[in-house]
Amino acid sequence: MPDDDLHFSRSGTSHLVGMSESEFVREIIRIRLYGLEHVQRIAAERLEAVAGKGARQGRQGGGDESR
Repeated sequence: MPDDDLHFSRSGTSHLVGMSESEFVREIIRIRLYGLEHVQRIAAERLEAVAGKGARQGRQGGGDESR
């Protein structure tokens, strides 16, 4: 069946890059909606926040700005 082949391909690819299938599909959707450069920039900002650097330091998910 073609659907089984697609599922196997997507599943295999996702695991090769160290993601679950749902994470992989979510990233594909983000890239198609916003473009690779934007998605890369957001990922870099998140990593900088985790490392304690950058403008988003201390914020948690775009919550209250007054913290």
